[in-house]
Amino acid sequence: MVNWVGTKKTNKAYEEAERKKREKILEKIKKKRKESVDNSEEIVHSNTMTMSDALWHYKVYIGKDYENWTLGSKALLSSDNIAKRIKENSVEEFKNGIDHVCGSKYIKVTRSSNQTSVHSFIVNIHNDKKFKYGDILKAASWKTPARNFARGNIFEEYKVKWTGAI
Repeated sequence: MVNWVGTKKTNKAYEEAERKKREKILEKIKKKRKESVDNSEEIVHSNTMTMSDALWHYKVYIGKDYENWTLGSKALLSSDNIAKRIKENSVEEFKNGIDHVCGSKYIKVTRSSNQTSVHSFIVNIHNDKKFKYGDILKAASWKTPARNFARGNIFEEYKVKWTGAI
């Protein structure tokens, strides 16, 4: 097997390197999951899912959508290993760039690669006049969500793309 620089690697060495990459990614995900979220230990709904668990699932779902978009069927049919590896690296970089910031009313979900942008907002208070706790809101700007209607709730069914809340 030849890597993108042109040096030969054995299958065993390549597989070991890939395994170590996966372990690092899993460690990062576990570390991010342990980050504190306001009201994170408060159990919501009958399925006993906390805000931190639901937020973790939400961010994983965003990453999977990007992976499906980037590594679709056309990419898998490609015989060009370099292009495929570049796409796989961009997927890994995107997934590692999904983060959140807790505010007083909302949790801001951001994504960053070479620049940071807001993906969506999640309602983080129980006494909002218009929305429920956990509602997903589209970003209107860097600091504010679009408060016209909820795009779903992270404790229930929702549809979201890697580009933002829909």
